[in-house]
Amino acid sequence: MVKDTSLSKRQLVEVLHTAKTNREKNRAAKLLKKFDPQPHFEYDEEATKQNLRLKKSDRIFFYMCFRCDRVRQCQAKGSFTTSKGVKTICPGCYNNLLSQAEVSQLRAHHQKLGLTPKVL
Repeated sequence: MVKDTSLSKRQLVEVLHTAKTNREKNRAAKLLKKFDPQPHFEYDEEATKQNLRLKKSDRIFFYMCFRCDRVRQCQAKGSFTTSKGVKTICPGCYNNLLSQAEVSQLRAHHQKLGLTPKVL
């Protein structure tokens, strides 16, 4: 159980993953919210519809979003397959990556047809 606030962020994430009760998960999530997020946007170019998935459930998932680095408590959980493995993302990041993938696909198609100039 998380009672000590001197735990590091990594230790709190481990507690969040191994906690059995919702009370422990809620305490870990509350303490994780005190840390500043350090987002990871370096893998956004790898996003395609094929390597993005969203899982919805009746129960609440507790997890850290890899992309925005924030603790999430919701009924949906996304997965993003990168060159470094499968990463867990929140529904907001899932929607952002999905729209970016669609825009880049349309941009490439329009450039191929000659409708828009190629951007350097």
